[in-house]
Amino acid sequence: MSYFSAHHADVARKRAIGKIVLPEPAELRCSCKRIPSYEADTKRSMSPCALPKMIQKFETTGQLGILPGRGRKQIPSSSVEDVATAVVEANSQSPHGSVSMPVVSRVLDMLYSTIQKI
Repeated sequence: MSYFSAHHADVARKRAIGKIVLPEPAELRCSCKRIPSYEADTKRSMSPCALPKMIQKFETTGQLGILPGRGRKQIPSSSVEDVATAVVEANSQSPHGSVSMPVVSRVLDMLYSTIQKI
């Protein structure tokens, strides 16, 4: 049985029953084979043991336990407050009534990019 026919049979069983159904061991081996694609270097196949464990964990906890990606890091609220105070102070001392990000970055000893994100 090919990967696609095993997958479609599994999807049909899920729809009919309304819950997660583990595939037969033979289907599981077929479905875990690597499928050639243009992203073949970055994708990895799942071992036959890992899929049932992952499904069992999902049924008990309701979460897959997938770690978050490399999203944008949160900036601490204390840093935001420090930047706001530094900008107000620098504005009051500046003859032009404005302040640049590099100045605030140097005063607070923070990265320019962090100031820019705020």
